[in-house]
Amino acid sequence: MHRSLTGLRIALFVFSCGSALFAQRDLATLAGTITDPSGGVVATAKVTITEDATGQVYSLLTNSLGEFVRPALKPSIYTVSVSAPGFKVSEQKGVLLSAGERTGVNITLTVGDSLQTVEVAASAPLLQTETTQVGAALDSKAVTDLPLGGTRNLAYLARLTPGVLPNEPGARDAANGGFSANGVRSNGQNNFLLNGVDNNINTIDFLNQTSYAIGPAIDAVQEVNIQTNGYTAEYGRAAGGRPTDTQRNMAARLAVSST
Repeated sequence: MHRSLTGLRIALFVFSCGSALFAQRDLATLAGTITDPSGGVVATAKVTITEDATGQVYSLLTNSLGEFVRPALKPSIYTVSVSAPGFKVSEQKGVLLSAGERTGVNITLTVGDSLQTVEVAASAPLLQTETTQVGAALDSKAVTDLPLGGTRNLAYLARLTPGVLPNEPGARDAANGGFSANGVRSNGQNNFLLNGVDNNINTIDFLNQTSYAIGPAIDAVQEVNIQTNGYTAEYGRAAGGRPTDTQRNMAARLAVSST
C-alpha cells in the first residue's frame, strides 16, 4: 500500500512538471542590449520590466556584454525601464510581447543625473531579427474585428498568414477552417496549441471535422499566433503550421476593459 501511494505521488509530480513545461510554450521572451552614447555596452545595468495591465514587475541585471534575457513572460504590453550609475533612467513604453515569440528591445542610455527619466520613443521593428520564425500574430482587436462570417471559427484566421492556403479539396476538416501551410497537407500535419498545451486530435478520422480538440469562443481569446516555418524544436510534432491560441486572463479582463 505504501509503495502504491509513493508511486502515485511520483506520477502526479511528473505530470504536474510536464504540464508546467508545456504551458511555457505560449509565453514570450524579452531580450536586449544596453549601451552608452558611444556604443559601449553597459554591464550590471538594472532592467525593470512592468506589465501595464497588472503592474507585475520583473527585475534583472545586464551581463558583462550589456545583454539581458527575461523568458516566461505573459503575452501582454510592457514598459521597460533601465537604470545605471552615471546615466539617466531610460524608459520604453508599449513593448508588445506575443505568445511564443522572442522580442528584442535595445536601449541607449543618456549620460546624466540618475534621478532624471528619459522616455525612449521607439516603434515596433518592421523586421523581427531575434529568431528565424516565420508567421503572424493577431492580437485581441484583430481577432474580434476581422470578419469570420457565420463560422466564428479561429482556424480561418490562419489563412491571413503568408504561405497558408485553404486545405486541399476533399480534406476531412474542410468544413471547419482546415488549412495547408507551405504546401503540407492539413490532415494531421498542423500542430494546434491552446495556452501552450497540446490541442490536437490524434486520429486521422476527424469525427467533428476539425484538427483540434477545443475551439475556444472568439471573445475568450487574447491572441492567435501562427508559425509556419523556422520554429524551434519545442514546437515539433508536425510539418505544417503551428497555431497557438491564448485565452484571456479573466482577472485582467474584468479590471481592464481593453484586455
